[in-house]
Parts: sequence; structure tokens; C-alpha cells
Amino acid sequence: MVDEADRYLRGLPKQDWFEGDAMPNRERSKASQPAVLLAAAIGAVRDCADAMETQAAGLLRALPELSMDERLRSTVLEWSAGLKDTAARVMFELALLQAEIGERKADVATAVQRLSNLDSTMMTVLDASADVLSKLEAAAERDEEHEPAFALVMQAVRVMLRKFGTARAATGVVSQEVSSVPTAPRPSATPPPKRVAADGSLVVVEVGAEGGSLTLIGREGEGGAWRFARVTDDQSEALFGEGDVPVTAPDLTTLVWVDGWEAGLALLDRYPWVRLSPQYVHPAFVERVRAAVEARLANVDPDGAERVRGRWEWVLRGAGP
Repeated sequence: MVDEADRYLRGLPKQDWFEGDAMPNRERSKASQPAVLLAAAIGAVRDCADAMETQAAGLLRALPELSMDERLRSTVLEWSAGLKDTAARVMFELALLQAEIGERKADVATAVQRLSNLDSTMMTVLDASADVLSKLEAAAERDEEHEPAFALVMQAVRVMLRKFGTARAATGVVSQEVSSVPTAPRPSATPPPKRVAADGSLVVVEVGAEGGSLTLIGREGEGGAWRFARVTDDQSEALFGEGDVPVTAPDLTTLVWVDGWEAGLALLDRYPWVRLSPQYVHPAFVERVRAAVEARLANVDPDGAERVRGRWEWVLRGAGP
């Protein structure tokens, strides 16, 4: 990470660097210096905000001309305007922070905290894109005329998420270098609460469909071996205590339990689970679920696979450690 920050730093334009004694000389910089890492982080956050502004402006220009349900168009345009406003606010805060550092009114620790806050601000509006994409995808599945709007927004979100990933990583690196500042939590990176039943069984992966859900549950036995069972419909809500649904929880002892991950996947494979709407993945199973999704998309047409992959990536990112 430090090497990446140093490479990023050396590639920055001169105008993106602070002047004066507040910052080290560019040619003699070492990535282990907190001030140098701070400059890289500020540049990365600026790049992310700039990408948000550019993508939002493009969407605001293009969406009025595309075929869309008017209520959905209004929703997407409002979200795009929010992106643009957030980008402007972040750029203003960065300019203010840069001035304060140049005048020695803000130290590295303070700057790191403010960058973390800006990361959170950007992630809040980026998080909303999951709902926007879900609605656009549903519209595209109903009517292919809506496909261009979905593809346009999906591409914009990909660009912004890549930039945000760089910004968040750069902020994390400098945060770790400043011992007086706790590492800032990553926005929306805290895994959702683990759902555990009374006997210790837990939800491994859950997907939703119209009228119910499909859930793979698991429990660890002696020696670390895992067993899995499948729960359908809304029984998982009653079983794991999430939601208020008048459904009787299944007796765990009556479920069909199988040994091993591949056998557990076989239970899911009786349904087109990868194409359903992902709701939850247990943090310990993120990589295994990601690999399973990719394997089941191998023979899917590229456009369809990318759309499904994007849905899963939102959940997998949120569940990761």
C-alpha cells in the first residue's frame, strides 16, 4: 500500500501539491512520511470527487433523452444531482483543508480525520446507487428500451466506485501512519450483523425473489467441518429473528443437512439463485460465494453476466472484512 501511495504521489501534477515548508520536496519524498501520504490521500479524494462531478454531469445531460418511466427518471435525476452537489461540497472542503495545512492551521492527524469524513460523505451518496441500479435493472428486464439508461448508470457507478476505492485506500494508509489518529472506519464496510439461530446455526447466503427468499444456513461441527441446509420462503425471518413475519420457524432438526461447501451449493443450485436478488452474505464466506457466482456466470452472455455480477458485488463488498 505504501509503495502504491508513493507511485500515485509521484504522478500527481505540480498544481496538486502544496507549496511552502508545510510539505516535503516532491523529488525527495518518501512514502513513509505521513505528510507525503496525506498529499496522496488528498489527491485521491479530489480525483474521486472530480469523477463524481463528471459522471453526474454526464447523466444529467443524457438521461432526459433516454427512454424511461418518468417517475424513475425523476428518481435517477435527483440522485445524479445529489452526486454533483456532494462532489462540489467535497472539492470546497478539500480546498479549505489544503489552505489550512499550508498556513499550518491543521496538522496531519486533523487532516486525516477530515478526509475520513469526506470519504463518508461520498460513500453515503454512492450507497444510494444500489437502489437506483436495482430499479433501473427491473425496468430494463420489463422493457428492453430501458436498457441504455441502466447501462449508462451502471458504467458511471463503476467509474465512481473505482475512484472511491483508491481514495478510501489512500486515506487508510495515512491514517495507519499517524499513531495518534485511530484508523478511520471504512464507510459502509462494517459487515451487517451476523444472523444466528438459537442452536448456533447461521445464515451463510440469502437471496430474495418475489414472494419469498432462499437461504443457505450452516453450522460448524467438530474439527471445523461445516454442514449446510436450505431454508425457503420467509422461514429464515422467523428462524433468525429479523423482521416481523407471521411464519413458523422450521425445526432445525428436520431440515436436510449436507456435509461440505460443494454439497451446500448443490442445495442452492436447485434454484437459479445467482440470478435472484442477493440480500446477505456471511463475512466468512465472501470469497467462496464470489467464486461460486463467477463459476455460474461462465456461460452467461457478457452483458447479462455483468449485470448480475454488479448486483452481487454490492453485497459482497458490504459483507467483507
